[in-house]
Amino acid sequence: TTWAPNSFDSVINESEKNDLLFISKYLSEQITKRKETEKKLFETAQFLKILLESLQSGILVVDNNDTILFVNQYLCDMRNINALPEEMIGKKPAEYLNDAQSLFKDSEAYRNRINEILSNKEIVTGEILETVDNRFFERDYIPIMVNNDCIGHLWKSTDVTQRIKSKNLLKQSEERNRIIMNSSLNAIVTIDGTG
Repeated sequence: TTWAPNSFDSVINESEKNDLLFISKYLSEQITKRKETEKKLFETAQFLKILLESLQSGILVVDNNDTILFVNQYLCDMRNINALPEEMIGKKPAEYLNDAQSLFKDSEAYRNRINEILSNKEIVTGEILETVDNRFFERDYIPIMVNNDCIGHLWKSTDVTQRIKSKNLLKQSEERNRIIMNSSLNAIVTIDGTG
């Protein structure tokens, strides 16, 4: 059977044409809505990516398969990782962070603590880690939970060396002032006591 250009119209009655037009219009609307949603989702993802890249802290996001989803340049610089963040996406952290593990004074305790944190899946904030070159990093961990299931892990490291050193200098200064004040009081008491 050969179909003439308008033979399709003759096979479909008017009601079916209206149904097809309705379905076509409905599908078109759904596709448009989906494209708008995808655009908004992409914009939100880009916004969050730029936000994480811009933080003055090292950021590492890993999924439950131990695959890197995000890492920023700040973390690479802090940990002396010789790779670009884009190269690290989709790979295992162990490929890059095992060398960084030797960066810390007690590398075995560092690794054991990571395992403990991952096992507990609880938020950790403000842990201070000391490096072999006398720098101090503050580590935070946030499990990424969806419907009570952990689907990933966010690690944040901030170089707090200057803050720690300033705090130590302040403690030393306070101790020195306390010793001077105690010595002065002893001297005054001694002079008053001997007359």
